[in-house]
Amino acid sequence: MKKYNQAIISGVVSLVIFAIVLILCNILLNYVDDQIFHRVVLFFNANIILIILMSATFAIAEIFSNTNFPINLPAPLFYAGSSVLLVKFILKIFGLLELYFSFSIVSVFEPLTKTIYPILFMVVALLGYFSILLDLLKTKVGHNKEEKEDNKEHDKIEEVKKETKDKKEEIVNEDDYKPKVE
Repeated sequence: MKKYNQAIISGVVSLVIFAIVLILCNILLNYVDDQIFHRVVLFFNANIILIILMSATFAIAEIFSNTNFPINLPAPLFYAGSSVLLVKFILKIFGLLELYFSFSIVSVFEPLTKTIYPILFMVVALLGYFSILLDLLKTKVGHNKEEKEDNKEHDKIEEVKKETKDKKEEIVNEDDYKPKVE
């Protein structure tokens, strides 16, 4: 339960802090006369829904990933969706940077986004499911080792019981042992 709360609190706190900083920056727009500052604040204002959606899907993915096997199956899908949103946001940041610097990353990747996004989604989802499978195998191997150790311990206990019983019978059946009759 602690992991779920931590994921939820972390997501909410980061969004609240981001919102407060963005509100303060919007207030400062009236007092700061800098074109770059204006563009950056307007950029974040224009992408606020993308940022909130990205944060929410990462938080949901984190919540699902902190659960046990059958319930954690949606986690890779949410991580995959979040990663697509993150790449989309990063490309938008590069688009903003292109206005001020002489490089063009977005123009190179823009035509490829229709293929990059689905491939990225599939790769992240498959890696997530592979990770879940590895965790299941580790759990199974760990469970088998514990079972073998339990069996060894049980065998040792049975062996000690048998030895104790044999010793008891040996003592009782000794020829030297004869009750004194007076």
